Amino acid sequence: LSPLKLLQKLKNIESTVGRVKTFRNGPRVVDLDIIFYNDEIFDSRAQGVMEEEGHLIVPHVRMHEREFVLRPCADIIPHYIHPLLGYSIADLLGQVANPQVPIRKILPLPPLSVGTERCWILSKKTYIMATLNVTPDSFSDGGQHSSIEDAVTYVHNSVAQGADIIDIGGYSTRPGAAFVSPEEELRRVVPVIQRLREQGLTVPISVDTFRASVADAALAAGADIINDVRALDEDPAMRAVAGKRGVPVILMHSRPGDAGKNKGYGDLGGVITGVKRELGEKVSKARRTPGIRRWNVVVDPGIGFNKSVEDNLTLLRHHATLTDSGLVTATPQKSLRAVWEDQQRLETERPMEGMPTLIGASRKSFLGRVIGDPDRDPSLRAWATAAAVTVAVQQKTDIVRVHDIKEMKDVLAIADAVWRAD
Repeated sequence: LSPLKLLQKLKNIESTVGRVKTFRNGPRVVDLDIIFYNDEIFDSRAQGVMEEEGHLIVPHVRMHEREFVLRPCADIIPHYIHPLLGYSIADLLGQVANPQVPIRKILPLPPLSVGTERCWILSKKTYIMATLNVTPDSFSDGGQHSSIEDAVTYVHNSVAQGADIIDIGGYSTRPGAAFVSPEEELRRVVPVIQRLREQGLTVPISVDTFRASVADAALAAGADIINDVRALDEDPAMRAVAGKRGVPVILMHSRPGDAGKNKGYGDLGGVITGVKRELGEKVSKARRTPGIRRWNVVVDPGIGFNKSVEDNLTLLRHHATLTDSGLVTATPQKSLRAVWEDQQRLETERPMEGMPTLIGASRKSFLGRVIGDPDRDPSLRAWATAAAVTVAVQQKTDIVRVHDIKEMKDVLAIADAVWRAD
């Protein structure tokens, strides 16, 4: 489409979704603008064309003054050089960004009813994910919450203690865990979610499963997020379910088979590069699925899954590098197409760049080995978990998956005050 035909298409969309005229400069129900059009400099006044709300000028005449425009553009085309101003988008953002009033990324959550909105503001705090295993054989709390009543009581207690999200799983992923049929997993998980929503629980719920049928039924019952230890790669139908539902997905690094085996990363240059490559490939595959949006993906390096003790410590120490920016200095006079090609290349090399992260180290066996007491009851590893959680916050993680909610809330209060002081 030509710029003017594109503008007309946007105006039609605005009308269709319900924009009504309010005032020219200010909040609107929906506002669609053309920011750039390839590298063209376009002014409809030169053609004697005037729109109802004014003429069309491309590049957008005030965009360089508006952080709320530059911020998302910097996520998409940070290298692109403004054809009139001669600065990259990243440079323009740096000139107007106000550290006193930061614009933050959000993780949008499905509405519980028509007209409601829920989201998490990322980087502002570390969110607490409470671990609810409705299983008889999970490594730490197996059998404690197998009944619906016990599970619901645990959830309400966790929320009262400060949990921001409840992660419900019906299939233990500990090494050597028994096989569970899809029917049994459904029987364990779905009634708990239904009961919680019937009781009016509004806290987000994630379903910890790698099976499409379980995920779909759990989402239909009121769950909000898919938490898949196989990163949507075990069940061929899982990506389609995630795309159809359009919900956030947590993609964890693991390898096929027993979580306690297949631990070598030497041929990949170490555990950091190994996780970056293997999980990155699954993230890229997931994002090629219609409906799975970049801003809905959370990545989890899989602490305790197919890693040695030293691998787990290395990931705790350096997991921020998995999602670090790969931006390079912009080259002047680069066309939008050339910049887009650069971005596609960078995305191939760094598919997890800028994504929020989750760390689940709570009570895991490697902590017992580090403190010299591997046979200690996992429920007695709260102090060790607290240290791991503190490191996770220093590494800018967004969500920590834990068992001891009350204790870890205190840990996070201090860690956030130190590491998220902005």
